[in-house]
Amino acid sequence: MPDLRTLLYLVVALRVTLLIAHPPQFVQTPRGVLERGITVNGDFAYHFGIAENTQQGLLPYHDYWYEYPPLIPLISGGIYALSDRRFSSYANLLALVLIAFDVGNILLVRGIGKALYGIPVGDTLAWTYALMPAPLILGFWNFEGVVTFFLLGSLRLLIAKRDAPAGILIALGALTKLVPLAALVAVWRVCPPRTPHNGNCPQPDGVWLRGDLSLCPNLWCPFAHRTVCQTLFPNRVGVDRWEFHERDIQR
Repeated sequence: MPDLRTLLYLVVALRVTLLIAHPPQFVQTPRGVLERGITVNGDFAYHFGIAENTQQGLLPYHDYWYEYPPLIPLISGGIYALSDRRFSSYANLLALVLIAFDVGNILLVRGIGKALYGIPVGDTLAWTYALMPAPLILGFWNFEGVVTFFLLGSLRLLIAKRDAPAGILIALGALTKLVPLAALVAVWRVCPPRTPHNGNCPQPDGVWLRGDLSLCPNLWCPFAHRTVCQTLFPNRVGVDRWEFHERDIQR
């Protein structure tokens, strides 16, 4: 199978060539200003219009409703600030950023396949992802490549048993779209529940901490780390010295 670098060169070359051959731009027509280029039918023009509001001092969530989580307007606004406030420059910069995320997605797919089934399967998955039309098309339409990056990145870290960085990527993904929260299903399925023996909150229906009017619900306890418990209850020296009393809670 060809070298991985060959695949990455081909992926980047194809996308950049399409961007040059069909540059995104606004064109004046008798029917008004219309979008032309490879980003037609996508959301680039919409996000550009939202980013333009910053020139008037209007911010999303503060001055008007914005349906996307905050990481998307941050990326879009940052690219708009780096451009010359023309749609063509904005769209080209945004497309290049999304191409970089696509390259990261290919590497992550290969890493997941390699970790689970070996190098040949990892290489096959990488080439399969690169040849799929959806990532190519959506890369010039919206931020799905960013969402996919955080989702695949969290899964790759979970496979490597790096739970904390995986949680960070899940959180960042949820700040882009809610889809990366689906990785929590993998966490609940694979990760064992925490118990008092390893220095974490237990997993009964409810636990009453004597001396503190605090209740650990069963949704939170399996994932609460020792440092979290000590932060919430600084008077306790260690979780293992806490006096836990189980309390029945009606479901």
